[in-house]
Amino acid sequence: MHHHPQKISRRTAIQAGSVGILGLGMNHVDALRAAPVQEGKTHRAGSAKNVIYIFLSGGLSQHDSFDMKPDAPDNIRGEFNPIPTATP
Repeated sequence: MHHHPQKISRRTAIQAGSVGILGLGMNHVDALRAAPVQEGKTHRAGSAKNVIYIFLSGGLSQHDSFDMKPDAPDNIRGEFNPIPTATP
């Protein structure tokens, strides 16, 4: 007597894989449901008056961002010089 393994259709395999992938991101749901409700304000309102939001989908190099490397050699340093700021 020969036992032939049951064939799995492509649709069933994709459904099983997608359920598994979706389940990977669901491990924190129980902790969120069990979190206690906090009454009143949990934090104070922010004091910022302006925000600069830079949206870049690829990212930029350190020459174009906040790390200008002013003490680097000429072939590494960018063409711009840093300006004084109040940021630590």
